[in-house]
Amino acid sequence: MDEIADKIDIFDFYDGEAVRSQVIQALDDKLPQWFVHYDHGSEYVIWGDDEKPIIDLSNLDRLAGMHVYCMNCLSGKGLGAHAVSKGILEYWGYVDSVAFTTDAIDEFGEAFNYGIVMAVAEGKWLKDVVEEARQHGYDIADKLREEGKIFAAAALVRDMNILHVHYEGGPEPPEPECRFSRLAKRLFGWNGLWLFRMLRQKILGTELARNLLWKTSD
Repeated sequence: MDEIADKIDIFDFYDGEAVRSQVIQALDDKLPQWFVHYDHGSEYVIWGDDEKPIIDLSNLDRLAGMHVYCMNCLSGKGLGAHAVSKGILEYWGYVDSVAFTTDAIDEFGEAFNYGIVMAVAEGKWLKDVVEEARQHGYDIADKLREEGKIFAAAALVRDMNILHVHYEGGPEPPEPECRFSRLAKRLFGWNGLWLFRMLRQKILGTELARNLLWKTSD
């Protein structure tokens, strides 16, 4: 994030510090315009360093009025789908599990950081840079393929394909896969679906959801 350090004030959490209580306190104290998360995610949870939720369905509205940039697995599918209805300006996330290979760490880092760097540096919304960022990722993948790093190239292309930005008036989020979720959404809209998912989460428990999703989350 050195490229944008002079553009905005960055309040960072180091290893072990990104836990729910400290993050929520920082949100209250700092009133940030941006919320950026690089760590594990699942459909309905942004995970903290203690392997407990920082943000989930129950407190998603704490990010209202912010630009949210998530470099994690799957949260763009679940939390992202409810972002606009909870007052979030826009939510950059991935609707499936993100993959990378260790032989191209720098290239993946460049691709994953490109959106936030471009948006802040140019004073734009994430929705205005997402297609440029996606194309930049494809261009990096082409170079990796030319270097013979076929698996890295394939993983990066897929990552760019599952990138989605939710915002008011933007493309509709993917339809829920669960038939009951689809019915709730059609009958009551995204807020009704949020309530259904909240009840389901309380019944099943977040930890159960974590155990079910952890194998497909990063």
